[in-house]
Amino acid sequence: MLDEDDAFPFDSTMSVDTDGDGIADYTSPAAFQGDFESGSIGGSWSTSGDALWFVQSTTVISGFYSAESGDIGNNQDSWLSITVANMINDTDTDGDGILDMATIEFAYETSTESNWDFLVFCVDTTSCTRTSGYTARWSGVTSGTYTHNVAAGTHDFHWVYFKDSSVSSNQDTVWLDDVTVSWPSYQTNLDTDDDNDGVLDDDDLDPIDPCISTDTDGDGLADELGATNLNGTACDPADYTIDEDDDDDTWSDADEATCGSDPLVANSTPDDFEGDHICDIMDSDDDNDGVDDDMDAFPLNASEVADNDGDGVGDNADVDDDNDNVTDGLDEFPFDGTEWVDTDGDGIGNNADDDDDGDGYSDADEDACGSNPELADSVPVDYDSDGLCDAIDDDVDPTVVGNNTETETGWKNFQKNLPGFTGVISTLALLGAAIGVGLSGRRKDD
Repeated sequence: MLDEDDAFPFDSTMSVDTDGDGIADYTSPAAFQGDFESGSIGGSWSTSGDALWFVQSTTVISGFYSAESGDIGNNQDSWLSITVANMINDTDTDGDGILDMATIEFAYETSTESNWDFLVFCVDTTSCTRTSGYTARWSGVTSGTYTHNVAAGTHDFHWVYFKDSSVSSNQDTVWLDDVTVSWPSYQTNLDTDDDNDGVLDDDDLDPIDPCISTDTDGDGLADELGATNLNGTACDPADYTIDEDDDDDTWSDADEATCGSDPLVANSTPDDFEGDHICDIMDSDDDNDGVDDDMDAFPLNASEVADNDGDGVGDNADVDDDNDNVTDGLDEFPFDGTEWVDTDGDGIGNNADDDDDGDGYSDADEDACGSNPELADSVPVDYDSDGLCDAIDDDVDPTVVGNNTETETGWKNFQKNLPGFTGVISTLALLGAAIGVGLSGRRKDD
């Protein structure tokens, strides 16, 4: 990474500081330097022998620079060495799915006296020569890439150009480039909130974007939009899709806020009696029976609406809605506790009706006159039709009845108006006398 892009240009283990708080987002082992693109032999590399290796840009295997062996004569050597610690297994050599070996790989090129002057590669030994103790060697004009497996851990690697006692051929030198090893790539998190949005990186949907952070239901959408970007500009809603149902419980966050449930807890949902997805506190008809809750005596019972007598039993289930001890089927006024019968069918219950049978005589008069106030064909006897029944009529009344005019009342009126009244009385008197004579002439022993 170029220094201008590196928040910590003098520390190879740190480079990124997203929120600019001076704390690196993470640390990691310094990158292994094996491409020589720095333009010099440095870092963990060392060189020795009769002439030292150097970095040049004239003959390059890749990139801008390659390492070249020192300019040596007959029977001389030039060494380039490095000790690599903490190599890790990254190769499965036997195909069993388990990484069991570490690896070193490099590119090489030679231009030497064939079969006499050699580029020698040695592992964990300095006793190697051009003819023995080496891991691999090359001579003549050749190039390629070589890979070698080693056990995980620390190893010493050496590249040596050995010349024999005579003759120099071709360019009489060797080159090395692109050395790679099984190097740890783990990161240690230093700044636990890289974008400084108040949400830890481990819990942050995008730990380097302060505009989005928490994703409660794990659907890839942020619960809410943050305030500002790292550069201080406002987060643009058009750039993001924000989750309207943070806990994925099918109720929108807005509805849950209104209905009183927790929009971040999936098993916290609004009360919804009839399951119409309108919570009860927003639903004007909770039981969906067509009657608003404020008019419904049973707002959570779709089969009941009213309770006329207030006994806690809805009218549909209550067999006596007005609680007058007369069942609704027999009650002509099932919702009026003071009425149950309407004898004359005039819409007025008998208790309130002054003339139950509608015969024109009040119930009080019929009770006084001896007729039945609940039978229309039972009326008081009113011989003179003066509106006062005979049972209570003792006064002279000039009312004309037919061709007769009343002049007497009571017993006298009866005598005058009964035809043959005098003859009947005389006959009864003679009959009584005869009976008396017969009884007196009878003997005791008869």
